Amino acid sequence: MERTSKRFALTAGSNNSKLFERSVNLLLVHEDKTYPGDMIASLSIPWGDEKSDDELGGYHLVWTRDLVKCVSALLTVGDFSTPLRALIYLAVSQREDGGFCQNFWIDGRPHWQGIQLDEVPFPILLAWRLWKLGALGNVDPYVMVRRACGFLIREGPVTAQDRWEEASGYSPSTLAVHIAALICAAEFFTDRGDKSTAEFVRDYADFLESHVERWTVTTQGTLVPRLTRHYIRINPGDIDHCADEDPNCGTVVLGNQRPGDRVEFPAKAIVDPGFRILQIRGRLPRVSISNLLTSDCPSRRQRFGSRSCGYTRIDGKARTTNLNYRTVGTHRRTYEWRQTPSTGSRGRKV
Repeated sequence: MERTSKRFALTAGSNNSKLFERSVNLLLVHEDKTYPGDMIASLSIPWGDEKSDDELGGYHLVWTRDLVKCVSALLTVGDFSTPLRALIYLAVSQREDGGFCQNFWIDGRPHWQGIQLDEVPFPILLAWRLWKLGALGNVDPYVMVRRACGFLIREGPVTAQDRWEEASGYSPSTLAVHIAALICAAEFFTDRGDKSTAEFVRDYADFLESHVERWTVTTQGTLVPRLTRHYIRINPGDIDHCADEDPNCGTVVLGNQRPGDRVEFPAKAIVDPGFRILQIRGRLPRVSISNLLTSDCPSRRQRFGSRSCGYTRIDGKARTTNLNYRTVGTHRRTYEWRQTPSTGSRGRKV
């Protein structure tokens, strides 16, 4: 009861208190009461209409990605204690090599053994946010951050599974959170006086950032008439051997299809909203995205996002609107960083 008894107030002028309180409480109820800081992905079961209540697993497991997103929302409303418990839980659940299991039971035992590279950066981002908010207390996440950073550099940039837990390769959403976490980790290294490691990590982040379009933008798109250049969901690649980096050539295998349905598709014809995480993490896409946000695709209308996301095109150049930026100097360059509670990521060079 002590964990959930605090009341969080809406900002002045807001009038949707019931929705706000229910949303906060819904997040809080997902924290286990035996293992503090553990929040399962959901109380529901996927395809629950076809499965019984005896189904083990489902969403009744911990994914670091879902956990950090949930507690990040709680940070926004002023709850610092729940995210700190989550950070401690993640630190003790981290593997010796710096990675995290695909998902695990509330007591930390692994369930599925796959590697989703984007699940490793999220704890770094959480640690950075708590640090900048002065909410770490006597918790020192440096060892966890250093291990996770090492794992990202050794194992990336190809992910064995994307966030949909199906395909391996170069993923825009994975790269976005990967780059953001490296920049945050570099700040930890700088704070500890390890400037050479911080410099190396920033250089590697620069390398990734400069290759995002090369790896994840097709120039032969067919989904929208006259729009041949756009982000794709993933550029297929094997984590052990990925010599072909051309996003126009690969084939994506979709596993969660109905029996008898087609499972193989050209990678350039499969898109998802993952490229918008580049924006969320403070990076301006170099490719026009507005035509893909709401587009007429074959067989049905697919809406991929909102035009009010703060991105537009002015005189043929990328611009942002309604975003609060501050300019900082870092690593002999100047970047625009998006200054919101949800990011520590690098933006574009200026």
